[in-house]
Amino acid sequence: MLNKLHSALGLSALVVLAVLAPSNGMHIKYSVDFPGASSGTVEYIATHAIQEASKTGRDAFTFGAGATGNLTARHLAKSTRKLYLLQHAYSALAREFQLANKAEFRIKLGGYEDPLFNAFPPHSLGPSGVRDRVQFFKS
Repeated sequence: MLNKLHSALGLSALVVLAVLAPSNGMHIKYSVDFPGASSGTVEYIATHAIQEASKTGRDAFTFGAGATGNLTARHLAKSTRKLYLLQHAYSALAREFQLANKAEFRIKLGGYEDPLFNAFPPHSLGPSGVRDRVQFFKS
């Protein structure tokens, strides 16, 4: 549908903002540029959308959770071999699919990376658990 809009209207970029709650600001749901857009178009239009929304009294914006370049184990991590395997697999996928690119874009617009925590139940990082998580990252 976006490609039809792009070709019919000659759109170069699209930014969609959604109100989370009046006290929590707005969520930048989508910020995309279309093929053929000039370099820097998506940064410009996202900045413009934030500035226009700020004029209406909105003062907080979020991009939501995003991917990071690497996975970091925290406390209660008892099986270092399994965690190493999961970290190695995630890092390889993050490089291959350039998952950190969105984070770099967010930083350009003044955002920062909040840690995102993922808890695993006891005994869930067996061979099938690690395989399932790797398949999740691939999809």
